[in-house]
Amino acid sequence: MCIRDRELKKKLRNPGSLNIMFGHYPSSVIYQSSLVRNLLKSTGLVYMSGHLHDLMMFKARHLYTFHEDKSALELELADWKHNRAYRLFAVDHGVFTFADVKHGEWPVALVTFPKDSRFWLHSEEGSLEQLRQRRQIRILAFSDVPVLNVTIQIDNNSTLELEGTQEGNGPLYTATWPQFLNLSHGLHNLKVTVVDVKERSQTIRQTFTFVEDNVESFDWGFANLVLRCSFASIFHAMFVLTLLGNLLSMLLLRLKRCSLNISCSMTATGC
Repeated sequence: MCIRDRELKKKLRNPGSLNIMFGHYPSSVIYQSSLVRNLLKSTGLVYMSGHLHDLMMFKARHLYTFHEDKSALELELADWKHNRAYRLFAVDHGVFTFADVKHGEWPVALVTFPKDSRFWLHSEEGSLEQLRQRRQIRILAFSDVPVLNVTIQIDNNSTLELEGTQEGNGPLYTATWPQFLNLSHGLHNLKVTVVDVKERSQTIRQTFTFVEDNVESFDWGFANLVLRCSFASIFHAMFVLTLLGNLLSMLLLRLKRCSLNISCSMTATGC
């Protein structure tokens, strides 16, 4: 690695900081993909990109992947031109959360705590045991008109339905965990419903846990293939194989022509 790269790593490696990296191209499309991924794994939290978007005819709206055993997250975003997609993200007390949203769909909601268990970054966001000490559900809720109410339901249990309380005049709504709720084991379901004064609603469903063994594995094969590979290496290999194929074809045709010439010569001499 060159001196410039080492200096960049040194600047980014600031204790207590969370580095969010942005780029137009996903790491798989960049020629030096290993450099970007090494920076992300050693100093970054998440890398956000575009360019591939939803891969047009494939309509891949969720191109997300982890690098190096959930130590770094890479997120591709669908395009604005055709899909009118944008990303809402937050870092709430060191916990990164995000939601990909379509413009014009109201209200918009993002649960900042507890985090969706599929996207937990164990190397950067602290242990789940420590996070369990935070006894508060936190939600960001937006609309183009005032928000009427935010309701929270845990484990599809009507007796565990809470009302979110707005913090000041901002978009943050909070609710305190019920004291009797045991969060020390298992995978839990969280349902959040936001309603605005126009009676439009948005419902978010996600799972959460505070036990590492219960974290859901998020492994989407197609997204992993697209974002973890190196297109430069693939195209280099295709070029070499195409070149070898052409050379082999010409060699076979040459050998076949020589074989025909020998056969005709033997026929002419009466052999």
